[in-house]
Amino acid sequence: MEKKASRSKFLIPFYIAFAVTVCAAAGGMLFLTAGDERPVHRFILPKGFTGWVEVVYEQPGYPALKKEGRSFVYEVPSSGKIATSSRNASGPMELYYAEQDGRRIELPTDVPTVHGRFIRGKRRT
Repeated sequence: MEKKASRSKFLIPFYIAFAVTVCAAAGGMLFLTAGDERPVHRFILPKGFTGWVEVVYEQPGYPALKKEGRSFVYEVPSSGKIATSSRNASGPMELYYAEQDGRRIELPTDVPTVHGRFIRGKRRT
């Protein structure tokens, strides 16, 4: 009987440690994959557009941003100003020029922006 009691004293902490380890690993995996849920902000610029784009969020009476999969689509007018009823959410950006025939030409992302950063987080200074 003493042998059985000492074995259970050893096994209970082992099972607790195992359960804590499994829960921590599962929580870590959930934490690491949660970052993949951020929406992509896809800006469609008029061909040849240069300058600033201003987006004003949560404006009653304005349309919500269009969605393509998990991406928000910003159809930027020549003024560069957009008002939307959508809420702002952090996430990477994609920039495209719109061709007359509807095709999109992706802008390079390996050039620094005005703030010394690369788009899509390739380099931060």
